[in-house]
Amino acid sequence: NADANSAGPGNTAWGGDNRQERGGLGGRPVNNDPAGTLFMGGGGGAGDANNSAGGAGGNGGGIIWLQAGTISGTGSITSNGNNGSDTTGGGNDAPGGGGAGGTIVVSSFALAGVTITANGGTGGDQIISSNEAEGPGGGGGGGYIAIRTGSPFRSANGGVGGTTNSTSLTEFPRNGST
Repeated sequence: NADANSAGPGNTAWGGDNRQERGGLGGRPVNNDPAGTLFMGGGGGAGDANNSAGGAGGNGGGIIWLQAGTISGTGSITSNGNNGSDTTGGGNDAPGGGGAGGTIVVSSFALAGVTITANGGTGGDQIISSNEAEGPGGGGGGGYIAIRTGSPFRSANGGVGGTTNSTSLTEFPRNGST
């Protein structure tokens, strides 16, 4: 449990891998185009599990293509990413990342009342009481929503990153998806 304000990455005071970057890296934006190219939400990465306590990554959202003359009511159209799994047992491994939101395309002449969501899943939490420092799972990216007409409530937000209660990570800020 070195001080991150004075002992940077690579310093042997950290022990283990000396706090070198080893975690997953975020993806890149993709250009959905309802006329030709659509993408499913990517799955979240699994956490390191060399002690059999890591968490699984969340599934990404799928593709929904809905074509109708009129769509109305109080229902919902949902293609959210799943949450990443928390650590298990003693928590001395890493949790999983959240899955990205999927793609929803609604082609109708009238659209009212429904809720449309393609949100990313929340990153898993590292639940541990020692000074191990794998850190939490990242949140899944927001998905894509395209509509022809109307103004329904819609949300395609990135998921929130997980948390950790590791005593080694108290000075690090909590990070969410970007």
